[in-house]
Amino acid sequence: MADSTAGKGETASLGKNFAKTIVGLAIGVGIATFAIRATGVAWSGIVANAKLADPTRIFFGALGGFVLSASQAVRWRAILEGIHPVRFWTVFQSKLVGYAANSLLPARLGDLVRIEFVSAVTEIPRSKVLATGITDLWFDKIGWILTFGIAYFVAPMPEWVLKAMTVMGAIILVVGSLLFFLSRGKSGDSVLGRFREGLDQPQLGRLCLKQLWLSPLSWCWETLLIVFIAGAFGISLNFAQAFAVLTAFNLSMVVPIPANAGAFEVAATYALTAFGVAPDRAVAFALIYHLVLLVPGVTAGAIFFSAQSGRFGFSRALRRMAEPKGANP
Repeated sequence: MADSTAGKGETASLGKNFAKTIVGLAIGVGIATFAIRATGVAWSGIVANAKLADPTRIFFGALGGFVLSASQAVRWRAILEGIHPVRFWTVFQSKLVGYAANSLLPARLGDLVRIEFVSAVTEIPRSKVLATGITDLWFDKIGWILTFGIAYFVAPMPEWVLKAMTVMGAIILVVGSLLFFLSRGKSGDSVLGRFREGLDQPQLGRLCLKQLWLSPLSWCWETLLIVFIAGAFGISLNFAQAFAVLTAFNLSMVVPIPANAGAFEVAATYALTAFGVAPDRAVAFALIYHLVLLVPGVTAGAIFFSAQSGRFGFSRALRRMAEPKGANP
């Protein structure tokens, strides 16, 4: 009886979350449609520009999305190895699983799914994995700042990029101080104790030096990926301009919409039109670029999650939702 009640509770919760996802996507698409139409861009112009895109560049751009996930996996694995040996393939899968989950969950809650994935596959306590995940996110943002430094020497960037990097620098200092403070306590079998074990890197100095080139790697790669795919639409961007577009993408994630639907396209259009790109071409690029990353990444992530679904407790609730209502619990 208790199991049946728990199952109904899990099913109801998943049903509500699914409904919230649909509503969030609808709101995001609606906002994007309104914003784009407000610029006077016609859908016919967007479609025409999309049709003119070089399919070869689009194809290799999709493959480049997997290289991006691989570079992120290399960075996180370097941190994970400080607490437990982990295969690269496991970390790579977790990145795509998390990406797929972020496409359904708002506010990047999919990152918690990748934490759960690694914990379930490796049997490392999730609090320890969570600590490495937060550390990875911290180094990732340091990589953002370092890539900004590279782009800054290429060409001037808009003032809003400089302001965004200033705020991000302050956040990095605050989070870094908090992580240092948490790492000073005693480890143990409690959740907080295991979290501290995840922060305890035996070769911290070597890890920091390694992250100096690993952390900007994915940012540099995606900046070049934007340059490459923009070329499919006849849009010529230098490294600094592409970095500004990438910054706009990431700032749009502040809006808690699943898959960043709508906010992604609006942010890209704003950044590109500031560089003189025609609005209809900018929107076409944003839509295709979003799909180039989204469709292959979500598909692969869903496949990897399905292959390991038996290891996750919440997957049982998904199976209950698919069962006929009259089936025995």
